[in-house]
Amino acid sequence: MERRHQQDITREQDETVEWERQQRVIVKEMERLVVELEDQKYWNGYAPAIDAWRRRWEEEQEMRKAAQAALEATRRNEAEMNNRIARLDLIQVSYEACGSTEHCIAQFAEQNANPKYDDITTTKKQRNFAARIMKRIQYARGIELEEDLHEFGETRNHLCHDRNGTGLDTISHERFQSLCRKIKSIITSM
Repeated sequence: MERRHQQDITREQDETVEWERQQRVIVKEMERLVVELEDQKYWNGYAPAIDAWRRRWEEEQEMRKAAQAALEATRRNEAEMNNRIARLDLIQVSYEACGSTEHCIAQFAEQNANPKYDDITTTKKQRNFAARIMKRIQYARGIELEEDLHEFGETRNHLCHDRNGTGLDTISHERFQSLCRKIKSIITSM
C-alpha cells in the first residue's frame, strides 16, 4: 500500500511537471505569436487574430490555476488520510497490547490459582489475584502492580466499552501500551 501510494505521488509529480512544461511551451508560443501579430499589425495596420489568441491564453491560465488548486486539494486530502491511517494504526496497537496483556494475566492466574480457594472467573478477579501473589513475593512491587492493574482495567474499559467512541481520542495510547508492556514484564518475571 505504501509503495502504491509512493507511485501515485511520483505519477502526480510527473504529470504536474509535464503539465507545467506544456504551459511554458504555450506561453512561449503565445509570446512569439504576439510579437508576430504586432509586426503584422505594424505592417498591415491591424491584426484581428490577436484578440482570439489572448482569450485562449487567458483561458489556459484559468485552467492552469484550477488544476493547481485541484492538485493542492488532493495533497491536503492525502495528508489527512495519512494522519487518519497513523491514528488507526496506533489504536490497533493499543488493542493488541490490551489483548496480549489480558491473555498474559489470565494464563498466570490459571497456572497459579488453586481452584478450591481462588476465584478467577472474571478478568478483574484475575488481575486482583496477580496483585495478591506479587504482594506475597514483594509487597512494594505488589502495591505498584496493583495500581498499574487498576489503571490498566480503567483504561481498558474506557477503550473497549465506550459506546460514544470518544475513548479512542481521550486515551494516551503510548502510555497505555507502555503500561501493558510493564505489566506483562512483571507478571512473566513472577
